[in-house]
Amino acid sequence: MRAQRKKAPPIMTPRRWAAVAAAALLLAVIAIHQYYRVIQQPVWNEEREASARAKELAGLTEVLRAEKVVWDETFWIVKGIDGDGEEVWVWLRDRGVRTVKAAEAVSPDEVKERVRSRYAGADIVRIRPGLLQGEPAWEVFYSLPDAGGKYFYDFYDFKDGTHKVTYRIPGRTAD
Repeated sequence: MRAQRKKAPPIMTPRRWAAVAAAALLLAVIAIHQYYRVIQQPVWNEEREASARAKELAGLTEVLRAEKVVWDETFWIVKGIDGDGEEVWVWLRDRGVRTVKAAEAVSPDEVKERVRSRYAGADIVRIRPGLLQGEPAWEVFYSLPDAGGKYFYDFYDFKDGTHKVTYRIPGRTAD
């Protein structure tokens, strides 16, 4: 009679496959997180430097937000609280610092209403502070439904909200 050997149990059981899959998933999540941190670190460092510079040069006690803006020149806009407890906007340029108290400026909501009354049905993508010819202005990025999906930039005076200029972003041409 022939001797029969018992078949050896498989090395990879369903439980082990699950453990390997979980470990691989965990490693992938950690790798993606680390990659994101490495990519974003220079941006975060610049933002920290801009916040520190605004605190030092404009006397801010707290920074609420900081945003890098690229238009005619590259600069930072920082919103914060000054020593008197008032909200202020700070423009950090290579050529100097400009500060405007938020109470002296038109609010973004007021600018939004002006855009909506000027262009019925405007789809406003973003409203943010900017500079127009070296002066503080509200920059409004929007599209109009009847303009065939084209986008526009409007600039409004930062303090009184008057319309300054409109730039139309050229659309793609047919190939």
